[in-house]
Amino acid sequence: MMLRPFIRATRVALLAVVACAVPCVHATESRADLGVTLRLIQTSPVHASGKTAGTARIEVTVDAFRETEIVSVDVVGPRGEPWGSRSGLRIPSSQAWTDATGRQVDTTSKEARVAARGLLKTFIEVPLEGAGVHDVVVRVVGRSGGQMLEAEDALRVPYGVPRLIQDDGTVANVPVKEVR
Repeated sequence: MMLRPFIRATRVALLAVVACAVPCVHATESRADLGVTLRLIQTSPVHASGKTAGTARIEVTVDAFRETEIVSVDVVGPRGEPWGSRSGLRIPSSQAWTDATGRQVDTTSKEARVAARGLLKTFIEVPLEGAGVHDVVVRVVGRSGGQMLEAEDALRVPYGVPRLIQDDGTVANVPVKEVR
C-alpha cells in the first residue's frame, strides 16, 4: 500500500524532468503555400543632419506548406512602390536565417529553403524618414515544385509621433476628450 504513492510521485517527478528537458518548439502549421508574418521589435533614431530619421527592427517569419526555395525578399511601400530610394530595399540572399528551433540555416552556397510545414525567421532593419506612421510591406517570392509563389504582409510602424493608445497586454488605455 505504501509503495503506490511512492511510484506515483516518482512518475510525476520523471514526467516533470522530461518536460523541462524538451526544448520549446512552437507548432508550425502553414496558413498557405507560402506565408509571411511581420513583428515590430523596436524603433531607434538615426542621427542625421536636421532630419527626423530612424530605423525599425522587424522580425520576418516565412512559413511554407511545401518545401520552398526563397527567391527574393523585398521591402516595399503600401502601393508596391520601392521603399526609400529608387532601387528599393532588397534583403540579400546571404541574410542570416534561423529555423523554428532557433538554429542558424546555412545560406552561404544557395538560397534559403523553407522545409515542408516549416518556417524561417530573420531580422531586418528598415530605414524610416520623417515622423509619422510608416506602412511597411514585405513581399516574399519563392519557388516550389516549379511554381512561383508570392506572399506579403504589412506592418504599421509609428515613429516620432505620440502613441495615443497604451496597451500593457491586458488593458488598453485610450485617451478620451470630454465633450459638453
